[in-house]
Amino acid sequence: MEWKTLLAYITGSVDQELLLRNEYLVTENRMLRQQIPGRVRLTDAERTTLAQIGKQLGRKALEEVASIVTPDTILAWHRTLVAQKFDGSQQRKAAGRPTIDEELEALVVRLARDNRSWGYDRIAGALHHLGYAISDQTVGNILKRHSILPAPERKKTTTWKECIRTHREMLVATDFFTAEVWTTAGLVTYSVLFFIHLSSRKVHVAGMTTSPDEHWMVQIARHVTMADWGVLAPGQYLIHDRDGKYCPAFQHIINAAGVTRVPLPPRSPHLHAYAERWVRSVKEECLAQMILCGERALQRALTEYVGHYHAERPHQGKGNVVLISVVDTPDDVLALCAVGSGSVGCSNTITATRHKRGDPTVRFGVVWTRNMIAAPIFVFDSSPLVASCQFSVGSVSVAALVTAGMQVWIPPAVYDEVITRGGTRPDALEAARLVQVGQIHLADATRMGEELADLQYYHLGQGEREALTLTAHVAEDAVFVTDDFLALVVAHRLGLPSTLLLDFVIGRARRGELRVAEAQRIVQAVSTRYPQGFVPHSLALLGRLTP
Repeated sequence: MEWKTLLAYITGSVDQELLLRNEYLVTENRMLRQQIPGRVRLTDAERTTLAQIGKQLGRKALEEVASIVTPDTILAWHRTLVAQKFDGSQQRKAAGRPTIDEELEALVVRLARDNRSWGYDRIAGALHHLGYAISDQTVGNILKRHSILPAPERKKTTTWKECIRTHREMLVATDFFTAEVWTTAGLVTYSVLFFIHLSSRKVHVAGMTTSPDEHWMVQIARHVTMADWGVLAPGQYLIHDRDGKYCPAFQHIINAAGVTRVPLPPRSPHLHAYAERWVRSVKEECLAQMILCGERALQRALTEYVGHYHAERPHQGKGNVVLISVVDTPDDVLALCAVGSGSVGCSNTITATRHKRGDPTVRFGVVWTRNMIAAPIFVFDSSPLVASCQFSVGSVSVAALVTAGMQVWIPPAVYDEVITRGGTRPDALEAARLVQVGQIHLADATRMGEELADLQYYHLGQGEREALTLTAHVAEDAVFVTDDFLALVVAHRLGLPSTLLLDFVIGRARRGELRVAEAQRIVQAVSTRYPQGFVPHSLALLGRLTP
């Protein structure tokens, strides 16, 4: 057989087999298509594949094999693919002026919502002052897109959310919560009273007690309404529930201080949302994680948590930022931060400390350092307070230098002896200033406790007696600071940590909280207050600290 004949035979056999296969597939496809009701949903990739193959087959072949869609549809898909290949509309710029930046548009909307009486011209003028060139017509178009009414209609309507946000700076809420504490008498329930400023979310723990009676509530009311450094100020609104603990005497003191009380309706926790949310936070994040043994454990836990709440915990309602930001300050600058104290039972304070000493944190607006948090509380009696306020180093009093960054407390009797009775003496005025700004804390009745029974055997002044009592009750690591020899001996016999003012200064220098040269100047400034030998010995001890 010739090769041409053989080739024609093989080619014909292959074509015949392909035709049979195609016919079988077309028949099978028609049967399957009849079993599927409705339209067959295809993806874009499937349409592209059918369009490419269908173009090669042509309309006549498609009429014989296409069953899912019509031949015209497949060819239309192909024409769309060709048009997309040469489509340059994405690269063409839109006609007309450029669109407004999203950030600028958001600023326009914010100005309109925060200032409901501002019209288009006023908003455009404010933006021009900020460096944005925008017309009043553009401002109007932006506000229309966001469905914000013009100023004449907008200033007549106010939502509850906007109303509360506008007045939130003047709103303070107060409430109680309870904590279970193990004592020698068993499991005891403590009631904790706190105040929260709605705008800043800053919390002030006013005190804790097992029996919040009228006497205790009156003391708290006087404490939080003290001029200049109380939690409440005239013109503010105090939101509270109808708990019977808010006795008429408490209400009278609050009203007399110029604070408007807002009693909430019964059974309305949602109206007390800020206070209720803080109670949940302190219980879930702190108290529920601990077994509290004694009142001091509860005090310490709340003090540390309040500091964490203000300085370290992000707040979703404030944009996930901490309430108090720590600002870096040169090491030789004393930063005074005027807000409140996270300590239990004390009012607003301003505490000074040197920045960049350890890892800085903040305790209710007070700049702290890690080594300062671990530092004990120092209780001054009258003698070191007078000595440190009488003398100065340069233009700064010794008291301001030695108490900066420390927890220094005085009892009411010392306050009365030095400040009240001192009148217009320079040392009395300086002590009053330090108490007013919060660099020295004045203890209240919630911290004093009962007077130590062993003090009846000694002839001590009332200031020394209360200072020793406060040292025994305020904290386990409290230190009594005095220059009175008898008070020093009594403290030693009672087992209370005690020190002289000079040794207090030397200790701060030894821990690196005071520079040695600065401590030496302080010792020299108060030298006339001490017998011969004390000052030279103190200077010698400080000289040994110099590297």
